[in-house]
Amino acid sequence: MIKLMIVDDESSIRRGLKHYIDWNAWGISLEAEASDGEEAFRRALEVRPDILISDIRMPEKDGLELCSLLRDALPGLRIILLTGYDRTDYLHAALQNGVHDYLLKPASADKIISSVLKCKEEIVEEQNRKAQKLTRDALLDESIPILQMMLISDLLKGNMEQNKRLVHQSKMLGVPLDGPVFQTMTLHVSKQNGDECGSQVEQDMIYWQLIQKIESICGGDREFFCELAPEEYFILINADSPDKAEQRTSDMAERLVVEIGHNDGRHVVIGIGTAGTGLMAIGESYRTAKEAFRASAWNRKKQIFYSDEGAGGKLSAEAQLTLKHALSALATGRDCTGDVSRLFGICRREQTDIGELRRCLSQLIAFYRGMTASDQGEGLGDFEEYQLDDFLYAEDLEKWVRDYLGASRKGENRWGVHSQLIAKTIAYLKVHYREEITLQTLAKKMFISPNYLGRIFREEMGCKFSDWLNHYRIDCAMELIKTTEMRTMDIAEAVGFGNYKYFSVCFTKYAGCSLRDFRTQNRRELPE
Repeated sequence: MIKLMIVDDESSIRRGLKHYIDWNAWGISLEAEASDGEEAFRRALEVRPDILISDIRMPEKDGLELCSLLRDALPGLRIILLTGYDRTDYLHAALQNGVHDYLLKPASADKIISSVLKCKEEIVEEQNRKAQKLTRDALLDESIPILQMMLISDLLKGNMEQNKRLVHQSKMLGVPLDGPVFQTMTLHVSKQNGDECGSQVEQDMIYWQLIQKIESICGGDREFFCELAPEEYFILINADSPDKAEQRTSDMAERLVVEIGHNDGRHVVIGIGTAGTGLMAIGESYRTAKEAFRASAWNRKKQIFYSDEGAGGKLSAEAQLTLKHALSALATGRDCTGDVSRLFGICRREQTDIGELRRCLSQLIAFYRGMTASDQGEGLGDFEEYQLDDFLYAEDLEKWVRDYLGASRKGENRWGVHSQLIAKTIAYLKVHYREEITLQTLAKKMFISPNYLGRIFREEMGCKFSDWLNHYRIDCAMELIKTTEMRTMDIAEAVGFGNYKYFSVCFTKYAGCSLRDFRTQNRRELPE
């Protein structure tokens, strides 16, 4: 409803406007009235009307002074002056104060209604425009991350022609491209052990805190960052010269290592690309940043890698020959783990590109799986090449491949169908649930990557690994409460919860009642 206020020092005028016009029938709500400008100003600030009908000549403050005050206090207010004075100076003053209509007394009800409805129409149109703008802004806010990623993707690929419009609108999208020199970084932030635990709200909070920390370091007016993939962030730096770009990039990388790595206890690896002039330099800088990052595979202790360190080359003739020996060993049923170790040794010495090594290992695993499938007359379940990318360091990848191939020779089918793998996972959890278990440590036991295990666990069990484990631990705790006199703190520790407060939260979540209520229901008193 549109709100109306009437101001006139003549009570008969106020009564007439109030009682002889059915404002509700016109979608108007009469909210307040006043007999002078002083009272009117005070009541208008309280009621905040949309339309005000006012006399001009009144005690205390006149209508024109009231209009001047309300124009600043309530800028959206429509004012209709109703006066018995046909004076040009009044009309000019009214126009200067933004009055929407000027009616002479005695004005007919139809004329007053017509003037009010005209104001109402303007107000409704303005409200609709504002609502549409809010809707557009909300849609734009939702679309900005998508448009940002489209722009960044084309910048990295050098497809400037396809997205000239987005480049032109880059400032609106929050992607500074004023350059003229650009340099990029790729930031890899490994999850903490506790990141997979807790409720979704808690995990979202951990993620939000990480994003806020990165933004505090990389969110300047001439910088941009975004998440390209899980745990991988892209950072773009604008600078006036290559020297300034390199200095800013180096300072930023060191801050990221200290504040996210050392202070937050996360493992941080950064690849820094070359600095170059012009938009086309962004793609080249990112390519060299990725190469620098891949060099980290051979050096676990170092955290910042520069473009001149490179990712290494392709497999040498010696490495290719060793790979052939491994394939030959598999083909004849012999142990190939020694060849695998020699292959890694050669690649470590020559600093081979870890991407090249992963591709060769994928061929080795595919060859083995094909042989085993032929022997067993059935497939060995899904294997996706990207699983090998989950291993950041070459030594972890080597151990995984050796363990997998070694277990296979002993007849342990580590690549059974999903249900077999998950059954083995559940069996392990039921034995070791008291221990500190993370998705990463469990994946190593199952000879599979953490991301892959987490995905198929959710598909098979209908919940996340951390939810299943916490639920099982609480079931065990409930049984201990029913059958023993153990203290709740001891029970928490006995079922694998190192944090009593978190145990209490999980108990309420999965048991449906508090610890104290559950003890009461099962007629056991809390030990002193």
